[in-house]
Amino acid sequence: MKKLTIDTEFYNLSVPNTAEQQAEFERSILYEGCLDPIITWEGIVIDGHKRYLICSLEEIEYKVQEVSFPSREKAMAWICRRRIQDLRPGTPIYKYLFGKMINCLKPSYREMIRNGSIGCYKDPDGRIRISKTMSDDLGVNYSMVESSSVYANNVDKIARDTPEIFHAMMEGKIKVTIREAGALARGERKIKRAVRSRMIPDEEIKPRRGRPRKMTEQDEGVMLSTKIKEMPDFDPDMEIRGLTLTIPTWMAAIARAEKKTDMKLATQRARRQLAESLLRLDEQIQITLEAIGCTEKEY
Repeated sequence: MKKLTIDTEFYNLSVPNTAEQQAEFERSILYEGCLDPIITWEGIVIDGHKRYLICSLEEIEYKVQEVSFPSREKAMAWICRRRIQDLRPGTPIYKYLFGKMINCLKPSYREMIRNGSIGCYKDPDGRIRISKTMSDDLGVNYSMVESSSVYANNVDKIARDTPEIFHAMMEGKIKVTIREAGALARGERKIKRAVRSRMIPDEEIKPRRGRPRKMTEQDEGVMLSTKIKEMPDFDPDMEIRGLTLTIPTWMAAIARAEKKTDMKLATQRARRQLAESLLRLDEQIQITLEAIGCTEKEY
């Protein structure tokens, strides 16, 4: 099976599952196989992250479907448009994905306005309003376009600076207002502490409800036969499997930061904080390796 790439920014556009939903999702793949393809763009997974990680871990066969987009922004806009179809408007994940889609489509709208292929909205002073042009063309409320765009930009900053808060927001473990999202994006510590104190335990999170996405002819055309594994009623590997599926996202985030940042130019304080976190992570890794009976590179 082809080795695919997990990109942190694309992965963050996935709709998270509750623990119960994830367990059922894994059971379905283990019993029935991977029925939907892993969709990629230039070898990067853009749809099917959870399926790909489970299949890679369990050595289950899967189908890969490569699609073409002229730019990274167009690929992300496609992901967001696909995701929000099954989500309830007003939820944090819906507003983030809608705003992200708007931000990714803005360059295309600017280009269409420049070449005259689309009419544009102008203020009385002649200034072009991209957001108003988009709201008219897409048939959605202007204030929703504007507020979601700002919200998505703030959430992107939160994802880069405090990914644990970002994931908690998207999973419904922390309720964050639009004003608080802006404060978090600016790095205000007081708000950060207040938001973290409102973490909601997993058992109190209600499963999301949404309209199931209809199977398309494209989806139906890629059904495949797979290896099927039996799964006991009690699965002692559940927590370990969940951890194993999470670790690649940490690795991708670390690699992305190292690639995009000149570590030598970072402040001493930032480097020290990163070093302390990495050392704590390394210490926990050694403890976990000992707990599973692997102190050397045995696997």
